[in-house]
Amino acid sequence: MPSTDAVDHRPPAPTIPTAAAPGRHSPARPAAPRPVRQALVTPWNTWTPLLGGAVLITATFTLIPALWPQPRVPVVTRAALPTVTPAAPATSQGPARQEPPTYPTTASIHPLISGRVNLNTATPEQLEALPKVGPALAARIVAGRPYRSVADLDRVKGVGPAALKALEPLVSF
Repeated sequence: MPSTDAVDHRPPAPTIPTAAAPGRHSPARPAAPRPVRQALVTPWNTWTPLLGGAVLITATFTLIPALWPQPRVPVVTRAALPTVTPAAPATSQGPARQEPPTYPTTASIHPLISGRVNLNTATPEQLEALPKVGPALAARIVAGRPYRSVADLDRVKGVGPAALKALEPLVSF
């Protein structure tokens, strides 16, 4: 029958000799050697370097885009717009009056002005869309209403001959 006594088959732990402290031991009897503590190999000691390496790799992949960002390009969708209605051709009845083009509208695009702009009902934003008309001139045009002709528009301060020539085909009364 086998023996039930447990036998330790490990080699004895190495020892480090120590010098005798003065006054404690006699020179005839050396100090007893102390055993060296060996590091225990546990799962915690094995996983610590692996987890540290995983954290460093994750940090590296996280910081690379921050250090070297990629340019972001906006996405442009293309949609075909309806064609612009051209100006009316000249007739033989009199001088050709140039008509402004009429712009089509879509679900997301509404032109500020399309065709002639009525000076008596237009908003300041619509008036600013006209050539040579800024915010101050648009406010003066709104303040000088009602208009019945181009001559009435000429009395507004800031509207000169060049502005009248540019605005005449684009406005109505």
